[in-house]
Amino acid sequence: MAKHRDDLPLVITRPTIVTSTYSQPFTGWIEVLRTVDRRILDFGKGKLKFLRGKPDTIHDLIPADTVVSQIIVAMMANANQSSQIIYQFVSSMRNPLNFSNPQDFSIWYFAKRPLINKNGKPATTGKFKILKTATRFRLSMAIRYVLPLKVCSFDNFYAKNIYEDICIDSDRKIKFAIQLVEFYKPFLFFEDIFGDTNSEKLRMIIRQNDEEVDVFNFDPKCND
Repeated sequence: MAKHRDDLPLVITRPTIVTSTYSQPFTGWIEVLRTVDRRILDFGKGKLKFLRGKPDTIHDLIPADTVVSQIIVAMMANANQSSQIIYQFVSSMRNPLNFSNPQDFSIWYFAKRPLINKNGKPATTGKFKILKTATRFRLSMAIRYVLPLKVCSFDNFYAKNIYEDICIDSDRKIKFAIQLVEFYKPFLFFEDIFGDTNSEKLRMIIRQNDEEVDVFNFDPKCND
């Protein structure tokens, strides 16, 4: 990109994990569930009993609307300059969130606004365990899910495949959960933080105009 840009300004924007919005179109808006959002929803449904990771791992989350605001301001600030710059849209430098924080927030939130299960009753939630090692994770999976599935498969064999659909569905869910944990392993054990010096320079530009501060607010310190 740098080689072929000629005299055009080149701006690379790099957000980390994009989550629901800070304020626009309204607080908490999100279109689809990914990464940490899915984990929070599973907890609210009472399905999340344990998760592999480290309690002090930093989750670098950034609201979707602040990413949009930052892109717009980055374009404005570099429109008339033959510049080449990288902006990291991050929260780990100025307002870090560790692995265990979402659990505390989720317990508080769903105690006030419980999800209703298919029986019309509030879903039961409780603290989930954070398992640091692969051995503990495999052991927990085996005791809670794999062994009951083997019992179900044994019963299914002697019951002439009455429980076959249940066994197949459970086996699929167990394999998916294991694959998911392996896929997100780099995030669950990540210990570094990302610098945002260039992004802070953009925030300084916005702070000079009181009207634009409210419209283009992307200060991670505002994330509650």
